[in-house]
Amino acid sequence: MRDHLVIVSEESVYAGFYKCGIGEVVDTLADALRNYLDVTIITPGSHKGGNMAGSMGGRIRLGLHDEEFYVAAAELVNEIQPAMVQNFGRPDFIDRLTVDCQKILVFDRWEEDIAGQLDSVAKYDHVVTLSTGYANELMAVHPEAVEWPLHGIINGISSSLYSTPRATKEESRRHFYGLIGRKDTGKPLMVTTGRLSEVKGTAELIAATPAIAAAGADLVVYGDGDAEYEAQLIALHEAGKLTFVPRLGDYFETSHALAAADFYLTPSLHEVCGLQPMKAARMGCVPIVRPVGGMGENFNESNAVLITDTIEEAVSRAVAMTSDEYGVLRDNCIAGQWTWETRVLPWLALFDLKTGPESESAFRAVHVITRRATPVGTAKKCPFAKKGG
Repeated sequence: MRDHLVIVSEESVYAGFYKCGIGEVVDTLADALRNYLDVTIITPGSHKGGNMAGSMGGRIRLGLHDEEFYVAAAELVNEIQPAMVQNFGRPDFIDRLTVDCQKILVFDRWEEDIAGQLDSVAKYDHVVTLSTGYANELMAVHPEAVEWPLHGIINGISSSLYSTPRATKEESRRHFYGLIGRKDTGKPLMVTTGRLSEVKGTAELIAATPAIAAAGADLVVYGDGDAEYEAQLIALHEAGKLTFVPRLGDYFETSHALAAADFYLTPSLHEVCGLQPMKAARMGCVPIVRPVGGMGENFNESNAVLITDTIEEAVSRAVAMTSDEYGVLRDNCIAGQWTWETRVLPWLALFDLKTGPESESAFRAVHVITRRATPVGTAKKCPFAKKGG
């Protein structure tokens, strides 16, 4: 008989309730683990019309949020009596559990998640951050974390959702520029997506935009967040310095953008793992990243352009590359082991599971219930020379 793992998460892309990358991690990790375990995800409910891939692991959507969600989820876990519980949410969830099983806490936004809950964190059998770099950063801020059963396990991405390039860059560019209603300038295309916030390096990106345009790059920014940053990006858009799409791109928009772009720009000052540059690399779009947190583990000079000084300096180096130099980087990106096929292995070790898949899981269907709680050369020609002159 297969062991049963229950994942408790405030976010699930496939269930339609998500705010950032953690929802995608939850769903795609569950799908990878399903080859070895029966996996059920307990999640609040839909607010973005989700359930876009109902076959990806058993899922219970409670129709509850905030405190009510955690109360009801704990009651349900106690009833199910699984072999393992993996909590991607609030650390104090463990205080509601009576089930005798292995308990794992996973978090990527510790500034928010563990505030006032350090005592609860210490109660878990394993505490996992989504990169070793992030674990080290956490311990530097919270010395008590040295005493936790702490692991850094780098994220993976879905090989089916993010495939290696199937179309030429020219084809992909033509399609992408059509989608955003802009004329292809023939310049190197850089894309960035994400929350507009200080920690994501948005202020530095905005300050660097005139220099990026002067370097001969075409920058497209997807994002929402801080109203002041949005207003500045709108002004830059209207001035013709960049293209600003004032929303987070969905899976389809993001995939088209990454397939078309030459570079994916991640100027974050802090990044737990860096899902988007991993997806970009997989799809043949060379990341320009600051090697912080998990990005320092995923990327180096063989598969990325590193921001070791300023964004402007990194972009200048990227645009100045020869065709051969760029081709090597892009090939290394595509060949990288970014997907869960290999990146699930540390999780199997954590769960003390053998690495050969067991029998097919029965936990595929999506269960929707409403439950109320009890109270990575030689040619000299630059590949980014403007077409037609």
